Amino acid sequence: MGVQTPLREIIKKLKTWQSNPTWSAGKAAKELNTKKPTILAWKKKYWADLDRITDPGDRMRQPGGGRKHKMASFEWAVVEFYDSCLLQDGAN
Repeated sequence: MGVQTPLREIIKKLKTWQSNPTWSAGKAAKELNTKKPTILAWKKKYWADLDRITDPGDRMRQPGGGRKHKMASFEWAVVEFYDSCLLQDGAN
């Protein structure tokens, strides 16, 4: 497993590449000291939003990361039961 790069560093490297439009992906990877597949993945993920991202802080990933969880029918029943219990307790 590789080392996780902070989002601030990713954005900095991509903005450097963006300011040098003559660089190919291979040249950018060499200049920015990253692997070509890594920098291409970063480009695919963040390139369109580079102007809107101001200061990501020290985050490693964007909020809401992780796989999406689809709830099963019984899980929805548990949530509905819990909500109804809260409503009943709040009415007293």
